[in-house]
Amino acid sequence: MNELAIIGATCLSSEMVLWLPLPKTARTLVDTLHRSKKILLSKHISDDWKEKILPVYAFRIFKQSVFLPILIALIMAPILLISWALSPSFIRTIVDLTKPFTLSIMVATSVVYLMIRMKFSR
Repeated sequence: MNELAIIGATCLSSEMVLWLPLPKTARTLVDTLHRSKKILLSKHISDDWKEKILPVYAFRIFKQSVFLPILIALIMAPILLISWALSPSFIRTIVDLTKPFTLSIMVATSVVYLMIRMKFSR
């Protein structure tokens, strides 16, 4: 029973990966970091301009850095909630989820689900 619940929760989490903007958010964060680095290291941009623009980049990086773990938590939520509902305690849930057998079930389920999903969504 627990394995079926984990498989169902993993399918739901895999679907959420497709629907939530996780890759876009990570890509935007990396792009913003690269842009701010280019500005900071540029000899052609004045220090006054750098002082004005870098707080803008810092705020963008902060927003994206806060949003990224929220997305990851949302993706992991179905697995954690279903496992917690089936286990007597939260510690036991974490122990059960980190067992190699459970992790291999989740990885295999996710890979198979996403392959099937991508094949039939075209």
